[in-house]
Amino acid sequence: MKSNNTLVILILHLSSYAVLAHLTSRRSTNNNSSCTCAPEIDPVCVREGPYQYSYSSKCVFQCAQEKNKEIVLLYEGSCCSARYCNMFEPPVCSEDGQMYQSTCEFEERQCIEHKLYNKYLPMDSSNKKCSCIVPCPTEWNPVCDKKGKTHANFCTFLNSRCYNQNQLNETIEVDYSGVCCEDMCSAGQTSLTVCDSQGTTHTDICSFYVEKCRQTRRGTGKKASTNRRNWTMQTKKSTF
Repeated sequence: MKSNNTLVILILHLSSYAVLAHLTSRRSTNNNSSCTCAPEIDPVCVREGPYQYSYSSKCVFQCAQEKNKEIVLLYEGSCCSARYCNMFEPPVCSEDGQMYQSTCEFEERQCIEHKLYNKYLPMDSSNKKCSCIVPCPTEWNPVCDKKGKTHANFCTFLNSRCYNQNQLNETIEVDYSGVCCEDMCSAGQTSLTVCDSQGTTHTDICSFYVEKCRQTRRGTGKKASTNRRNWTMQTKKSTF
């Protein structure tokens, strides 16, 4: 029974690859292109501007490149991608003197180094850049830095500051305790502007609450409240 289940899983696995190859082969022949590719799975990783993604074969990549010269080949094989790292993960250093924000980011670089140069990139915790890294407790007591990034606690903030100073040559500072107000909501989703009780106009209700949150957590300025009588609706020209 176990062998039959294994066989079924294997058939489904191979079938999914066959479908993917067929679809990417068909996609490469669309738009009146004479370029055709065999339905095979031999992936390559490509870059188009800031984006990276995998094609099922080098042939499919070459067909796509005929139409868009901005698509460039990075390396053979599927694109390396970082696994999810939680906010408590400390920065790490590599043997070549580079520093990474987390183990996840380092492992992604290891994958790329292997595919590009067929070499193994070792971790080096004794690197001078990592001398300011400290072990942190896994407790949630967030702080927000002045760039609007939330850190799990003050200890993880210190590790981030170490990374920014030694790898990016930048300085970050704590702005206030708590989750960053920018994480409360997404600005720009409505066209309803808001005027607060201090006479300041905000682009939308989210922007108002973010600013109110900042003032409260920093302990600065008067508490702002919305003046509903001054709410105005922006009109946008239709693009249709």
